[in-house]
Amino acid sequence: MKEQGILKSNHSLKDDNLLVERYEPAIPLANEDNKDIDGLFEITKNKEHPVRPRVLEILKNTKSQKLLVSALKYHQKDIENIAIESLEFLGWAPSNKEESMLYFIAKSNYQELFKLGEDAVEPLLYALQAEDYEIRSRAAYLLGKLKCSRACDSLVKLIKGKSAKVRQAAIVALTEIGDPVVINNLIQICLASEDFKLRNEIERSLRKLKDTSPYKLLIESLKADPKASTICIDTTRNKSKGARNAAIQLLCELGDSAGIDNLVQTYLATEDSSLRNAIERSLRKLKDKFPYELLIESLKHESWSVRSNVVDILNGIKNNQVVEVLKQCLGDTNEQVRIKAAWALDSVEWLPKNEIEKSYYLIAKKMWPELKVLGKSAKVPLLEIHSCATPDIRKYIEILLRDI
Repeated sequence: MKEQGILKSNHSLKDDNLLVERYEPAIPLANEDNKDIDGLFEITKNKEHPVRPRVLEILKNTKSQKLLVSALKYHQKDIENIAIESLEFLGWAPSNKEESMLYFIAKSNYQELFKLGEDAVEPLLYALQAEDYEIRSRAAYLLGKLKCSRACDSLVKLIKGKSAKVRQAAIVALTEIGDPVVINNLIQICLASEDFKLRNEIERSLRKLKDTSPYKLLIESLKADPKASTICIDTTRNKSKGARNAAIQLLCELGDSAGIDNLVQTYLATEDSSLRNAIERSLRKLKDKFPYELLIESLKHESWSVRSNVVDILNGIKNNQVVEVLKQCLGDTNEQVRIKAAWALDSVEWLPKNEIEKSYYLIAKKMWPELKVLGKSAKVPLLEIHSCATPDIRKYIEILLRDI
């Protein structure tokens, strides 16, 4: 029909007054149930369209329930709100599943949508294409809660969109669905993306999957991929905290010895405290695969900062071999290493077995009155530490040596 053609060609017309004049005969048709409803809502897609306010006014005043229910199909937030308000004012109630789904989606009534199950999927998939970011994010969230694997491809596309809210909803939905292939894609996106916000969002969502079967399946599949550890190792050098954390966690999950050794070396060498903390948290979860020998060997490093970092990561580790090397660290040439070793021994409730051990421990903790009580048995440890101590520590040691 002629009016329909005019409606669909509105985007090519520039003169607003002429547009209104041309549409004037068509607008009243919206109040009749069997007229050009699709064409009417084509107008509303363009929020700058000069006739759009008149269409909104029609929706506010119409008594046509068919028109108002149709308005819910187009997933435009302001249109939905007007339609719902008008329908409820008219005492309307859904008469079939399709109307129920449209109504529940518009109202964000998640509980009722879940009851509809698979029947809710199609309208939600359609809603992912809506122009309004609120509607897209809401649909993504619901599809995740419904664990709809059919939505995965569409959700992955949303991750590349401009809306942060939609992107986050899509990432959360994909992790909720938990398909191992999709989770693998998420990880690859996280590792490769230059968008640090995107990487952080993915990393936060992946953390929630740690104990789930899809994540475990993913880890098993990555173990079979010889490139996985290399990619993760490279990503630990990334400037993005989120990307680094995801790579560090994966390396520890993969359990690859070369990857773990690389993490330890990075931990020992870096001056970035946030990176050290991330590596330390992941290494502590290794349990039987904890790299004791490599760390203990690193306590011989000539750099005191490296030795200090090693003592940090050994803090709280209940292992006889670790306790023995920490005891040796009480006599380290660096004050910071000594005090950290004492704290680490405190964390495992270690107690000195003899007065020599007790002397080194008290020196590290700067407990001078207690050292004086030990008397001559503390002399050898005091002399040893005196040779490498800072001026203020040497002063206290010299006073003690005179008194004992």
